[in-house]
Amino acid sequence: MVQTKLKLACAGSLPPAADPATYPFSHIEFWLKKQLELQYAIVGTGEPGWRNRYGMVERFTQDMEGVEVKPKGAWARSYCSGRINPKSSPEGAREIAENRYLASIVPGGVLKKATITDPVTIGIELIANNPMLARTYPEIYEDLTDALRPTVVAVSDYVEIVQFDCPSHVARPTKEPWRHVNELSKTVGKRTWIHIDGHVSHMLPVLIKEYDVDVLNVNLFGREEEANFKAIAESIKILQDEGKKLAPAVVNTQIGDQIEEVESVESISSRVRRLSRHLSLDMLEAVTTGCGLRLLQNTAQTILERLRAAVRKL
Repeated sequence: MVQTKLKLACAGSLPPAADPATYPFSHIEFWLKKQLELQYAIVGTGEPGWRNRYGMVERFTQDMEGVEVKPKGAWARSYCSGRINPKSSPEGAREIAENRYLASIVPGGVLKKATITDPVTIGIELIANNPMLARTYPEIYEDLTDALRPTVVAVSDYVEIVQFDCPSHVARPTKEPWRHVNELSKTVGKRTWIHIDGHVSHMLPVLIKEYDVDVLNVNLFGREEEANFKAIAESIKILQDEGKKLAPAVVNTQIGDQIEEVESVESISSRVRRLSRHLSLDMLEAVTTGCGLRLLQNTAQTILERLRAAVRKL
């Protein structure tokens, strides 16, 4: 039977919140308070994206040499402008400052998780914005890995968990994309997660065997739910042999921002019950919401609340 000591964690981003004059620190404070009220055992910054409120790519490219961040409508886009390197003072990276602030206000006994967008995912955006890079800059992923390394090392000093966000890896956009994650993972010295969206059934053995991480955060909802459940059920022995754990996302966040679209407590709890029929509690690091709560201004808090209620129901 699933026990209520199952840890709760937020996947990553949360909607911009609190006082604009003191953003991003007010955002971090606001969402930390909400996570603690709901007894989330693993918390994060909510990915405020510093004062420009950048998303998952620009949060990191803003602190790289050889990349220019330009506004594009309500968003921002990154463009390669030269050879990519860390800035001459990488310790000033905004992501470090945000996680340092989180660490300064989190009470004892609560685990802190930092989220890092992986080099391949960043590279895919740079290439999409300038397709010639695929020919003219063959070392782009290696250079992005080197540019991210100082931030990853510094951030890991302030947290207990480092999560690598790798949404592009489902499509395997480059040969052996795990090499770049592993290069960063080995510098951390802390527990590591990988977050990956979509249908992972076709790549789950590779995800388990090739990625040098401790925990897999994959979706168990939506169109990929059945295939991902089946793949996990068939991969229990591989998970055990490799010493890997799961922190599955069990609340659908691929929804419109309307309360009536948020899944019910019963739907969420039934999903966790189903998972428990295949996995023992010691193979579950935590359960999380889906990702992308940043886009769900009206429903993010309800989603966090319903995950908590679902686990309590169990």
